[in-house]
Amino acid sequence: MAYPRPSVSVGSAPDLGGEVAAALAAASIVFRDTAAYSKKLSQGAATVYKFARQSGRRTPYSLRQPDIEYYYNSTSYWDEYMWSAAWMYYATGNSSYISFATDPRLPKNAKAFFNILDFSVFSWDNKLPGAQLLLSRLRMFLNPGYPYEESLIGYHNATSLNMCMYFPRFGSFNFTKGGMALFNHGKGQPLQYVVANSFIAALYADYMEAVNVPGWYCGPNFMTTNDLREFAKSQVSTAARPGPVRTVCMYVGVIHFSVSLKSVCALYIYIYADQLHSW
Repeated sequence: MAYPRPSVSVGSAPDLGGEVAAALAAASIVFRDTAAYSKKLSQGAATVYKFARQSGRRTPYSLRQPDIEYYYNSTSYWDEYMWSAAWMYYATGNSSYISFATDPRLPKNAKAFFNILDFSVFSWDNKLPGAQLLLSRLRMFLNPGYPYEESLIGYHNATSLNMCMYFPRFGSFNFTKGGMALFNHGKGQPLQYVVANSFIAALYADYMEAVNVPGWYCGPNFMTTNDLREFAKSQVSTAARPGPVRTVCMYVGVIHFSVSLKSVCALYIYIYADQLHSW
């Protein structure tokens, strides 16, 4: 990047610190085959996580920072706490992280079970759906039981409800004439929301299929994993219009496209992986 990118020193960053810790922890899992690098990432994640969680230093880092607020005006940090704790547990296996993630006070402070529509949308400012999906995965695959079960059931139920809200038939969100979900209610830069939420929808479908669960109920309506995957496919196909997705994605990485477009292509590859041989 050719433009200046000044840095600032902050004494408090519960929101950004949680994000960074989660990213480093996730990366440490990706690079486990490179043990030394993975360990460095994990240690860095633990350091940043500790900083983010410091008592008495929980003022959002963008507050009263005019150069930051315009770009990253975070509205909460409890979702980042849940997000980072989940990733830290997966990266390290340290039970203190899952104990915190399932402490009933955390979802209460994060308003995770309040059935607030915007809290069902995974975005830069709301990590709840992603964190709840990660913690649902823990219950679905390992089912650790007491003392984690109560909160894990809540996260699992919230994840299922979030997925229900994605479908047009239930009327939670508006859709464009072309079929794209307006997760951000028609505001600018809708692709990032479409890509992020389509991805976790496809991932939830994969999780259910991995444990031989055919679907879940949205009220009296039984929705299948195929319904969820078809929704994700419809969204990524819509997001990649007007040109053919294949043609567009062939050039991503060669030409400087937006992050949103690169994300569309990454999601396309994830969802359609079984068809890529035809390319």
